[in-house]
Amino acid sequence: MKQIVFLLSIVFLFSIPFENYAQEKVTKKVEKKIDEGLNKLLFGKKKKKSEPPQKETPPNQVETTGKEVTPDQSAAIVQEENTLKGLKVWSKYDFVPGDIIIFEDNLEGEEISEFPSKWDLYEGNAEIALFNGERVINFTSNSTIVPLMKKEGDYLPEKFTIEFDAFYDYGGTSYYIYLFDYIADKGKPEQLGEIQRITVNYNAAHMGRYNGEIPGTNIKVLPLWRHIALSFNVRSMKFYLDETRILNIPNTKGNPKGLSIFGYTPYESPVLIKNVRVAEGAKKLYDRILTDGKIITSAIKFDVGKSTLKPQSMGIINKIYNLMNEHQEIKFSVEGHTDSDGDEQLNLKLSEERAKSVKEKLVDMGIEESRFNSKGWGESKPIHDNSTPEGKANNRRVEFVKF
Repeated sequence: MKQIVFLLSIVFLFSIPFENYAQEKVTKKVEKKIDEGLNKLLFGKKKKKSEPPQKETPPNQVETTGKEVTPDQSAAIVQEENTLKGLKVWSKYDFVPGDIIIFEDNLEGEEISEFPSKWDLYEGNAEIALFNGERVINFTSNSTIVPLMKKEGDYLPEKFTIEFDAFYDYGGTSYYIYLFDYIADKGKPEQLGEIQRITVNYNAAHMGRYNGEIPGTNIKVLPLWRHIALSFNVRSMKFYLDETRILNIPNTKGNPKGLSIFGYTPYESPVLIKNVRVAEGAKKLYDRILTDGKIITSAIKFDVGKSTLKPQSMGIINKIYNLMNEHQEIKFSVEGHTDSDGDEQLNLKLSEERAKSVKEKLVDMGIEESRFNSKGWGESKPIHDNSTPEGKANNRRVEFVKF
């Protein structure tokens, strides 16, 4: 009898410090069960990990030993199809990233199989891996990571944007975007209400009572990468999967404070993200012309070392096109800038080619060529310190200078 009393006392003493943690775990499990139920409705009965869904091509493999892997054929086909659709598909894209980048992680220089250096871990595990020849953050278990920010506490301003790329191999894979810092806030701040978490599936997103879906999608398009983008403006929120805006919420409740990302899959399949960027929100384009005489943007993106526009660039390009249509008097010198990495002369040439590429795209869209000049400045006019990833990202920019 004394032994039983002693054991019960030990169990009671050790349970006290972990009460909050245990409650958090229970909450997380409930959330997973809800999403599993949604996945079951969408994708059918969940299969055990030992019996993954049958596919026409083998699952993608993630390499964590530093040796590159052969690209998955089906993923390569999907990527090629997306490239062929090109900028035309994104012709109505209206997402514009914030003006000033406050967090940037392109995983440059990261060690394979190590934990990503710009992040902290709340639960689970994550590591840098090579996937189809490029570095990614691999959620090796159902895990939550939090960016290491220079500013602590409530670091998200009234206007901000969040972007990253997420990989979907099976339909049950989900990414949760929490608009708070799981570590700093020691759990969930309940006052955030319905905007505290956004669940993102391969073709849909839901947040509280709000649900959005890409029309006409089919699970057979997997595997693929999706570009996830969120824009928050004081109280309104827009959410995008690739070129499609699937949530447009005019009046949210609560104050977003930070960022945590949770990666989840019910199967043995890759859960990967890359190209994470958080930026402080923007003034209207025409207001920038009136006050500054130019528009500075890091939202126009190119293939590495090339002048080929990425589809995500169409958000700001569409805005510039609309502005020039509405104000026929405006003429722009389109000017390219780079960071200080690489050869100075090559950077100068690259910036000239990129500026010309942007100008030509706007001309193709219908703006008269006589309303443009273009030039490149290379790395000669930095606006931020080139010693940080955020500074470099802000220096890799295009300026539309009124003349």
